[in-house]
Amino acid sequence: MLTPVISTERRKKIQRYIYLSLGLMILGAIILVLGIVALFFAPILAPIAAIGLFLMIGFGTVADNLVSHLTYAWPDDIDEAERTAH
Repeated sequence: MLTPVISTERRKKIQRYIYLSLGLMILGAIILVLGIVALFFAPILAPIAAIGLFLMIGFGTVADNLVSHLTYAWPDDIDEAERTAH
């Protein structure tokens, strides 16, 4: 069985994007909560909650996709591993 090979440089780059995405997702969650609280005082501020929800879902999806790239190899990584194995 061929194990995925991802270079350390690429792994660090991906991890940096994961941390950025998770940070923005947390920011989206905070904006969502503030938006929901703002709904009680001024219903016209409803878009704030929607923006927070989209940030949270969008960047959560980005982080999830990046994590999957860390656990599975890209085709060029597999080709490189096969070339170096011979």
